[in-house]
Amino acid sequence: MKRLKILSIIMFSSLMLLPFLFFNWKSNYISEIDNRKLAEFPKLDKLSGDKAKEIFNYFNDRIGFREEIIQSYGVLNNELFNILVHPAYIYGQDGYVYFGMHQKTYDDHTKKFTQSLKNVKDYVESRGGKFYVLINPEKTSVYTEHLPKGVHYNRNWMNQVEKDLSEYGINFIDNTEELKMRSKSEQVYNRQYDAGHWNDLGAFYGVNSVLNLIGKEFPKVKPHIKEDFEITTETKKYLPTSKFEVNEAVPDFSLKNSYEDLTGKYDAEIKRDKQQNHFSYIKGRDSELPKALVFQGSYLNGREKYLADRFSEYISIHNYQNIFDIDYYYNIFQPDVVIFEVAEYTINNTYFTLEKMENMKLNPVFQNDSIYVQTTDSIKYFFEKGNSTDTIVISGLPEDTEYVYFRKDNKVYDVHYEDGRYFFSVKSGDIVITGDEDVIFKKKNDEKYYGNKAKEEKIENEK
Repeated sequence: MKRLKILSIIMFSSLMLLPFLFFNWKSNYISEIDNRKLAEFPKLDKLSGDKAKEIFNYFNDRIGFREEIIQSYGVLNNELFNILVHPAYIYGQDGYVYFGMHQKTYDDHTKKFTQSLKNVKDYVESRGGKFYVLINPEKTSVYTEHLPKGVHYNRNWMNQVEKDLSEYGINFIDNTEELKMRSKSEQVYNRQYDAGHWNDLGAFYGVNSVLNLIGKEFPKVKPHIKEDFEITTETKKYLPTSKFEVNEAVPDFSLKNSYEDLTGKYDAEIKRDKQQNHFSYIKGRDSELPKALVFQGSYLNGREKYLADRFSEYISIHNYQNIFDIDYYYNIFQPDVVIFEVAEYTINNTYFTLEKMENMKLNPVFQNDSIYVQTTDSIKYFFEKGNSTDTIVISGLPEDTEYVYFRKDNKVYDVHYEDGRYFFSVKSGDIVITGDEDVIFKKKNDEKYYGNKAKEEKIENEK
């Protein structure tokens, strides 16, 4: 009997210890079930109530088997009580499932967000490109009639966002009304599966909206017709990031036209945010179409089929954080069109951090007729050679430098400053050194431009 008690204690203690043995120690870990980064252990520079809360959140997020327990608890509640228990999802009426539902407001972050888009727009258009913003609504804004009883949602904050965009002269389109109109007779968001995004039918209509807008300035850009696709249905068994069973038939569009996928050639050398790092590079069949650089989120990531044959080249970058490095991407891809696609529920500090927006610094366009002073400063540069891109690193600039440009054959590239160095990147072979290159810079609180023929250092670092 005594042995049985000891054995029971050991087994019980082992079960209690298992969650700690399988504790999640990974840094910057993105939880699929929560669709967010899990809490990190705080710096213990001083003890406070806030620190204690951060420590509690850390252990609560990372305890072993947390996701499995949540999954099982959700299934049990649905089977017994018809209640959807999940960190990201909630039941509406008529069997509809919604994602991340809460009322948003216009605040200082939102204001900074629209100001940052104005800066991007000014940068793109001052260099001859066209800038468009595509706003995609969340399911809450389209299927409002199926929200849980007693829940009300308004888009007053988005009205202010769009007022800002209009005042800044930004060319934008909001898909809300288009999709609400379509939803009266068609299912543009699934009833349950993938509640955080439109489905393939919604994407078809939503992308056509921006193609129509672009077509006003680029007449060769046309919207799709349904006959451009093979349209079938596919049954999805579970909600994404969960084991919550739905068994829902959803539309599936496959583009008939072929295209060349260059993603693999460039993927390793194109820098992106570590967490939000989607990238694809597609070359279409019609070289007379404009070239598009698209900053897009999860509404379009994985749905390249809707833009693949509408441009001569279609380069897509995950929008979060990366949009604020527009100068880096613009130097490399030299697009005719820049599209910024954003889902309304992502306009917050989680996806577009205030720190990143405040640190964005874009060169004004270089004025060829400005006062230009030759200097004797020892400015040097060297190439970091890659397989698909080359990075030119510049040294010897004075400490009070504000903006830097690299000029080659009347082509001006914007030099970016980050992590203590000046650099810019281009496609391999776009710049061939012949000795007529010069580096131009502008000092702080000085209207003149300075520069000279820079000397190339014979240093070659293979990536």
